[in-house]
Amino acid sequence: MRQTFTDYAQLVGPNLSITEYDIESNVDEAVQATYMSDILTAAFGHPAVNSFIMWGFWDNNHWKNNAAMFRSDWSIKPSGQVFIDKVFREWWTDANVTSDDGGDAFLKGFKGRYRITVGTGDQAQSQEFYIDDWYEAEVTYDMTTSTTVVNAIDFVIYPNPNGTRILNIDLPENTSEVNIEIIDITGKVVFEKDKVNERSIISHSLSSGSYFIKASDADQIWIEKLIVL
Repeated sequence: MRQTFTDYAQLVGPNLSITEYDIESNVDEAVQATYMSDILTAAFGHPAVNSFIMWGFWDNNHWKNNAAMFRSDWSIKPSGQVFIDKVFREWWTDANVTSDDGGDAFLKGFKGRYRITVGTGDQAQSQEFYIDDWYEAEVTYDMTTSTTVVNAIDFVIYPNPNGTRILNIDLPENTSEVNIEIIDITGKVVFEKDKVNERSIISHSLSSGSYFIKASDADQIWIEKLIVL
């Protein structure tokens, strides 16, 4: 299966999607679960695959009446349990670490969006960031300040999915000089705008696909997914 992914990537490019995944109705549920585990693992482990789309997840709303996740009474199938165990447990980074005497702590994690909270005594600081390639991400905190809790920037983008080439960005009141970046699925910054205030309108010429919008100031980062139609 991995070689098949590699062959397709060489033909059409490195951004492959597994689409319309479903199960034949005459396949035993145990076999469905094994196949789900195999194809998810192969897709997750291949650098050219960036999405996995199921063709329905509930038997009562599926063209073959035999979806991959849930039976008609909403009881979960073995293949559905495999999906949950893989995506939300095995491939999900959720950990606690303690810093050394120098204040350094290290953690290995999967690519994706993270919220990290650092605490000492009665102080805590939180920040969101995104790991988008096989590199180290370094987050530094100054715990000598009197700040007790720092939350990530909370902003709204619309319309999303976006088919108008116009994005509205609403930031919290009294927010100023926030930098906006739009990042494609390869990690490349394809759009930048500095010093965005509370309400801004962005005109873009992005190609259809999935992106991430990152808003950041001197202390905080917040990331939201953007779909361009």
